[in-house]
Amino acid sequence: MDPSSKEFSKLSFLRRTPTQSRGKRRVLQIVAGAESLLRTTPFDEITIEQIAKQARVEVGSIYFFFTDRTSIYYSLIE
Repeated sequence: MDPSSKEFSKLSFLRRTPTQSRGKRRVLQIVAGAESLLRTTPFDEITIEQIAKQARVEVGSIYFFFTDRTSIYYSLIE
């Protein structure tokens, strides 16, 4: 997903839709970090803290855009 695209408005699992390119990049980082972890770790063992570390963002940034880790993975599927 390109950060300049309007695809973010279609993601129903976002708590807040990013409007600035910085926020869009942050959402992409979070989703990419979660996807990377999911390749090597079972879903039940992954924590928000691990996703934050993998995505190189603060935990608060994750909760700003997503309600929980499940919503991040639904965004991956969507």
